[in-house]
Amino acid sequence: MGLLAGNLLWTFRLSMGDFAAIDAISTLSKHESRIFWVFWVITLVLTCIIFLNFVVAEACASYMRVKDYLLPIIEREKSVLLTECEQMTLKRFKNKEKYPKFLIVRETEF
Repeated sequence: MGLLAGNLLWTFRLSMGDFAAIDAISTLSKHESRIFWVFWVITLVLTCIIFLNFVVAEACASYMRVKDYLLPIIEREKSVLLTECEQMTLKRFKNKEKYPKFLIVRETEF
């Protein structure tokens, strides 16, 4: 295995959490050490970019799911609050004009 491939594999092992390879870094020459640290920084930056891209994608997916169900949930909560308000109103304040025995439903566009 060549020096380049060995450093790439070594850097990959370190980025994955295999810290047993750290002791072997002290045995590298000055040139090999520089190459190793350059590959290590490149790997670190690339894994951060990939991870942040994943986090943003998951946040967008969660937002879209919430957005799809938001309007029906708001309407349901409104109806629950209206029902609760009607139940708490005293009988002497209820009349046929304000509280008819039927419900008018109108379609609205959002």
